[in-house]
Amino acid sequence: MRDGEQVTAGGARSIGVGGDVTAAVSGDGNSLTIVEKQYVQQAPGPADLTDTEIDEALRRYAGRVRETYGRLDLEVLIPTEEGEHPPVGLDEVFVAPTLRADPPPVELPRDIRQRLMDAGEWPSHLPAALERDTLDRARQAYAERPARDALDVLADPAESRLVLLGDPGAGKSTLARHLALTLTREAPATGDSLAPLTGRIPLVMELREYAVGEWRERTFEDFLTYLHGTKGMAPPPAVVDRLLTEGRAVVVFDGLDELFDPAAREQVSHRIADFAGRYGGTGGVRVIVTSRVIGYRRGVLEHAGFSHHMVQDLSTRQIECFARQWYASSYPHDEERAARLCRRLTDAVGHSRPVAELAGNPLLLTILAIVGRRRELPRDRLGVYRHAVAVLVAHWDQHAKHLRAPDDVEALSYLGDEDRHELLRLVARRMQEGEGGIAGNHIHQDVLLETFRDYLREQYELPLAQAVSAARVMVRQFRDRNFILSHYGGGVYGFVHRAFLEYLAAVDIDHRYTREREWTPEQFIEEIFAGHAEDPAWHEVLLLVVGQLGEREAGAAVDRLLELHRRRVGALWRGELLALAVRALAEVRRIGALAAQSRAVVDAIIGGLEGADSRYGLLTGDEDIASALRTFPPHWSGRPRLLRWFHLRGQFRDMPQPGRIAAALYQAPQVPQVMAVLADVTSARRALLEMLAARWGAERGVRGLLQEGAVAEPNEYVRRAALKLLSGLDGVEVGDLVRNRSTEDPSLVVRAFALSMRDDAEALWESVLEFAGSEGDAEMRAEAVGLLAEYRIQDLAVRALLCRLAVVDSEDVVRWRAVDGLESLLDDEDIETLVRGRATDDSSDMVRNAAVRLLVEERGDWEFARGAAVQDDDWFVRMNALYGLRTLGRDDADTWDFLRQRALDDPHPQVRSAACTVMAQTTGSHPGTWEFLRERLAEDAGSEVRDSALSGLVELGRDREETWQLVRGHLLDDPEPEVRESALTELCGHWSYEAATWELTFERLMNDPEEGIRADALRATRYYRGDVDIRALIRDRVTEDPHPSVRGVALALLVTTVGDDDTTREILRARAVDDPEPRIRADVLQWWAVHETQENGAALLRDRALADPHPWPRIAALQSLAFGWPAHPATVPLLRERAEADEDEDVRTEAARMLAAAGALAPLADQLP
Repeated sequence: MRDGEQVTAGGARSIGVGGDVTAAVSGDGNSLTIVEKQYVQQAPGPADLTDTEIDEALRRYAGRVRETYGRLDLEVLIPTEEGEHPPVGLDEVFVAPTLRADPPPVELPRDIRQRLMDAGEWPSHLPAALERDTLDRARQAYAERPARDALDVLADPAESRLVLLGDPGAGKSTLARHLALTLTREAPATGDSLAPLTGRIPLVMELREYAVGEWRERTFEDFLTYLHGTKGMAPPPAVVDRLLTEGRAVVVFDGLDELFDPAAREQVSHRIADFAGRYGGTGGVRVIVTSRVIGYRRGVLEHAGFSHHMVQDLSTRQIECFARQWYASSYPHDEERAARLCRRLTDAVGHSRPVAELAGNPLLLTILAIVGRRRELPRDRLGVYRHAVAVLVAHWDQHAKHLRAPDDVEALSYLGDEDRHELLRLVARRMQEGEGGIAGNHIHQDVLLETFRDYLREQYELPLAQAVSAARVMVRQFRDRNFILSHYGGGVYGFVHRAFLEYLAAVDIDHRYTREREWTPEQFIEEIFAGHAEDPAWHEVLLLVVGQLGEREAGAAVDRLLELHRRRVGALWRGELLALAVRALAEVRRIGALAAQSRAVVDAIIGGLEGADSRYGLLTGDEDIASALRTFPPHWSGRPRLLRWFHLRGQFRDMPQPGRIAAALYQAPQVPQVMAVLADVTSARRALLEMLAARWGAERGVRGLLQEGAVAEPNEYVRRAALKLLSGLDGVEVGDLVRNRSTEDPSLVVRAFALSMRDDAEALWESVLEFAGSEGDAEMRAEAVGLLAEYRIQDLAVRALLCRLAVVDSEDVVRWRAVDGLESLLDDEDIETLVRGRATDDSSDMVRNAAVRLLVEERGDWEFARGAAVQDDDWFVRMNALYGLRTLGRDDADTWDFLRQRALDDPHPQVRSAACTVMAQTTGSHPGTWEFLRERLAEDAGSEVRDSALSGLVELGRDREETWQLVRGHLLDDPEPEVRESALTELCGHWSYEAATWELTFERLMNDPEEGIRADALRATRYYRGDVDIRALIRDRVTEDPHPSVRGVALALLVTTVGDDDTTREILRARAVDDPEPRIRADVLQWWAVHETQENGAALLRDRALADPHPWPRIAALQSLAFGWPAHPATVPLLRERAEADEDEDVRTEAARMLAAAGALAPLADQLP
């Protein structure tokens, strides 16, 4: 008793102290610490527990862990309109992430970070405030620290003190909970990565709860006692004490970032360090801390011996695994539905860059999986983005994490969810209008603060000082807690996910159009779609805008994009604008209202693949087209039309694009399984196999097809593809097949690939090395060298062999493949020296060219390229060295003088032509470039030089009247067709609005003696917008032009624009019989089969299969009958008769093949297009 205050102690082992005592020891040896003269009471200590009691306590604790962590809490993630979601167990869907050690402190938007870190690309739109050296060091550090499986890291004996850093939603807490669930199971699963931790008990302390004020002066042991007494989420104190003392615990401090006060965060970090020091050490307690990256300071825990790892985004394979497990757990009794939903989600991830970007984050992937149950992805991704932003901005901290906002943020509680969304929309608008535009995804903090400040003043009439303060708080909140904004450094911010910028920009554009009436419908289409269609950075924004429009505006947008594609100038083989039009059409939900656009899109695709509007055909954009086609509804009207073209014409075109596009259209596996065997060209068969493995790889028939293809497919590259696809399927054992193919396949291409899949093939590789260095067939040895470089370049023996062969082999082709195979080793100084020697000293121009290419493209050696462009004896090497200067992209006076001299002095016209092209592309701003090119156009005798000079003049001076006078003059008077063709294309593309242009073009179409110019004049009619009936003109050229190549172009234009009208049918019927060129008659028969699907179509084909005097049309007729009418009662008898009786051996052979095709397709006739 002192001054009326009393200290009491109760129990046999308790002690009470008072007065100025600073420390005391009880009779049983328990220590007691007195702080600041405070009176302290020692509570009764627990009695010793028996092993049975401990086991029972741990059993009860394990039950509580399962009850608390066993199921995912999805309530916050489910949009209100989605309704209930089936329960999902955490361990049923858990996919272990990967970790990367000691991550560099780089904060960048996801798309930029991936490009920079993974591909080493330096984006062109980064703000100037960023230091490139810092990011280069970060990229190098990233590359030097390989990612490891998170569970392997957690179980690693060397990682007893570990900090896991990650973004919001990266799965840090989920990983901690999976650890707790696994270690509280009675027996670990066989092969479990966490097996080394068996016997340890997990103790998870969620620091957001520990952050409550009452715990500030209490210990972690006290907190564990509290968790035991209130929730059962820790064992009894006596058990905890024993586990900690004996080092049999794994203690997880989850969510260090959830202590908002930096001082409190540092204080808790010191406590964690002390805790680890008391209980850790060799064989002691393992301690894991999780935290977000932003706001984390590593000093305290790093000095305490903690290692740091960053949770990585999920890979494509991890995403696929998650999707499969998610839907299997959600629909355990409906395997078909689970597989369909899984395929829909993984297809969206595989074919939509924004969706894939989000899917790398487990939280956002979970939202995609939830929304993907009832919505079509990626078409409905706008709703996903809206919900994801809402979850991150408004719900995640408050509702999922149950965090109370800091006081300064709490003061802004009057800002609702819509206000925050509106603020972000305005940020996206300022980015659109800013220096980097949409491509840049960056905004300076001054502009950002100004945007927020003005909004708060206008909407809530806040005083200036209060609005400025609130704006700063909002910026900090969007970055630190909401995972919406990322800080580049230098006061520059960007959206963490580019998908959020694109979504918010699209919403803003729709708001300005529909709410603010900023544009008329016509202005809207021109300014937004036509104005930005050529910029790839805008494409996703445009697509999201289309998804918000009504059918009329969406149809107008598709029409305008198709027109831009038809009227493109320059690289006519590019299909990016056509792909954008197809993707825009795919965004329209009620697509039946856009039947005209569907027809136009299909015609444009077929026309591009046929080369109807350019001599090269469609060479790029086909993958984007295929990705969009996969998302069209099953009964889309364009599907049968495009597939029928592929079956009857496209499969015979020796290019990869038709097969890739057609593969996207099939709705069931049966028909493509047949086509994967029967398609005429190898690229089509390979594309179909790839599609079948990706979409229906789990089906027995598809797996059997791949196994058969790996052995019996006639083409070696398709066999290799089949083997590779088969090995990538889950649950398929290919060991025996791989061993068989590695020795028995007749092709070294397949054998080498199979060997690369084996772990026991060293001796077999030795035979490949021996053959490559032998005196055998040069082409086969060169192939062996290439395969060794592809699969075994890290083998020192292979490196030595390639270095030797590159110098001493007597065959040019072998030395060439050896030099080419050294590409990945140029960082080795000795190998670079060897390649330099080959570039100057090898006797073969083929070898020197390969070496020069490596030094220019891989090493960026400007001076070496200049030297080769002058000194090499072969024009082809000099030309490619000049083109290498273009890729290095230096624009200075010295470069201009050098190129000028090459354009004047080189004896070969192809080299002089290259010099003109590179000059226009790299030094176009030089004041002498235009005049010099005009001089070359007038004076150089080489048509290649004049052609390049003409193209350069147009590129640099399209606004100068003199340019077009020169173009028109060379169209009329240049002696070489090559130059006149270029002049015609440039004139029609750039001056299509001039009547004089078309007077000249139509005159050339009728009268030019060169068929190439007449054909180009026909193709150029895509630019025409006058009163002349172009269709009538095309029909006339189909029949009247004397050259078959011109008639062929006219035919392709005719059938891809007006192929179904009666006049066109009559023209086709007549040309199938009367055209003097057999190849044209064969083409006409195929086109006839594409358009005439009824009996009258088959009748003409049967007639021509018998009556045409040339084998080609007869073969085309038989092929069309087999693929177009396999079940018709007259088809098989005719094929059988022709296989036996036709006078031509080629026809008999093809008829026999078509007989097999008809037999395979006839049972599927109702599924054929």
